[in-house]
Amino acid sequence: MRKLIYLIPLTFFACSEPNSSADALYSTDSLVKSSKNLFTGVNTQYYQDVNQVKVKEEFQDGKKSGTYKSWFKNGQLKTIGNFKNNKRVGAWKFFNEKGDLTYAYVYG
Repeated sequence: MRKLIYLIPLTFFACSEPNSSADALYSTDSLVKSSKNLFTGVNTQYYQDVNQVKVKEEFQDGKKSGTYKSWFKNGQLKTIGNFKNNKRVGAWKFFNEKGDLTYAYVYG
């Protein structure tokens, strides 16, 4: 069953270079795909009502692998951590809207 998880209406970034043709990403069996194949690169999502990045996440062969960061609308970092094969690994940090560390956890 296909679930639409991301529709990127703004510019899509892959490896920090703009891609002029935005592409929808969707999930099947926990793998993220573009319209043509398993997605590898950086997915950047933006808040719709402000010019602020909401999430930046790295994918390798359709799976979250690499750095994950999310931000509040005010630009403060919300979450930072790493994924490997769709699983959280290593140290993860969670912050409040003022930028204070509220929680930290190390995943195995």
